[in-house]
Amino acid sequence: MHTDRARLGRHKFRMAALLTGAAITAGGLAAIAPADASVVTAKSAKATPPVMAYVALGGTPTGYVAPLNTATDKIGKEIAAGNGPDLVWVSPNGKTVYAEDGAPAAAGGYDLVPISTATGKPGTPIALPSATIGPGPLIFTPNGKQAYVIDRGGVGGVTEINTTTGKTSAEITAGDDLESLAVTPNGATVYVAAGDSAAVYPINTKTNKPGSPIPVGNFPAGLLMSPNGKTLYVSNDDPPLGSVEAISTATGKVTATIATGSGAYEMALSPNGKTLYVTDTYGQSLTAISTATDKATATIPVCPAAASGLTCEPAGIVFTPNGKTAYIANQSREGTTLLALNTVTNAAKEITVGGSVPYLAITPNGSSVYAIVWYPAGGGAVVPIAAATGTAGTPIDASATAAPGWIAMGLPTLTVVTATLRAGVVGKAYSVQLAAAGGVGGYSWRIAAGKLPKGLLLTAAGLIKGKPKTKQTATFTVEVADPGGATAAAAVKIKVT
Repeated sequence: MHTDRARLGRHKFRMAALLTGAAITAGGLAAIAPADASVVTAKSAKATPPVMAYVALGGTPTGYVAPLNTATDKIGKEIAAGNGPDLVWVSPNGKTVYAEDGAPAAAGGYDLVPISTATGKPGTPIALPSATIGPGPLIFTPNGKQAYVIDRGGVGGVTEINTTTGKTSAEITAGDDLESLAVTPNGATVYVAAGDSAAVYPINTKTNKPGSPIPVGNFPAGLLMSPNGKTLYVSNDDPPLGSVEAISTATGKVTATIATGSGAYEMALSPNGKTLYVTDTYGQSLTAISTATDKATATIPVCPAAASGLTCEPAGIVFTPNGKTAYIANQSREGTTLLALNTVTNAAKEITVGGSVPYLAITPNGSSVYAIVWYPAGGGAVVPIAAATGTAGTPIDASATAAPGWIAMGLPTLTVVTATLRAGVVGKAYSVQLAAAGGVGGYSWRIAAGKLPKGLLLTAAGLIKGKPKTKQTATFTVEVADPGGATAAAAVKIKVT
């Protein structure tokens, strides 16, 4: 069994880095409002493939990534990935998993190993300039064409990766002791927190040049971008005084400083975007912050009264889609539980899993939470939690030879679920909404092959409308794309009488 837990140290790998992706409805189907009451939703009958999670299995001389089927809780065939991956990320289109090579290659330096989610095969490793500790947090631009990864060694820097070619930029210098990354919704700017520099650096993604540092509090560690891109939140984790600062991305100025108790570890935004939650590992609590006012609204104890700082250290947070329950990792090495918070009543409870919980992930539909568990005696497992009840399931042994590291949740496969289209009548108004599932929300549609019946058109939102002009049966192919670059297509037909 191998996972270098000491690597957590001061470099706190924040779960926000792995929880990238767009919110979808509970059923995994994008909700597109019909234009009017006369719109008919096309019949849908296609089942979508299960969502896969990916578990890093650090181990030398060979490490692996294990695919986990979240429908069956079964581990698939392990994928060789370098010398010992501890961290994994899934690209915005869900097509590629990137595994951090947790041990240096024979020639020195570290790699990222790209893995195709379609075939389960690793591609050519991407060499990174780091030669001391290894790559740290990674973030993608929303379109998935660029990835930025931190070099955690020494002064450190940031490397840009062209995800199409696998080519890397020269290392971008941006302060000392780099901790975390955030990106604007338009992908124009990546921000990096430099802990020892007490600053946040903006990086222009077109030029890869850093801008002027934005001074913040002591040891900025976590970053979180607001959905509208107007505010960047920074957690300053410098006990005994933790804080969160709000930065205007328009001006690069700090607009608010919010005290968070003894520290400010992980940040997570509620699904409705109204509340920012910040974990105080040292104070065993959460601070709730209103994003409308950037003021703290509550300090919420989440550890049992009898728990000491040795057994309860709240860390990363994931939410159920309705926002009513927050699951909180307990990274204490002596801990044996994770935490569940009712966000309506602010009542917390423990869920026994038998070991420390450094990382969590939740399925896109919110049905299951997966906890990475490290057992006190060594080794570990992935423990599924029924999100609706907080009941822990049977531990999943990710590997017989390595303890699990990070877990990254894949995306539901983008699929056209429209099966049939209703017939039309010459001269009569026709309006049918196409439907898709999976991928990232915010679909765009087009005709990829063939033609619609004369008089009809397809909007980018997936609405077929108009008045048919001639009797005919038209067969054509519709294609849907999501903002992450994923596409799916299906052949359909309309009969006009």
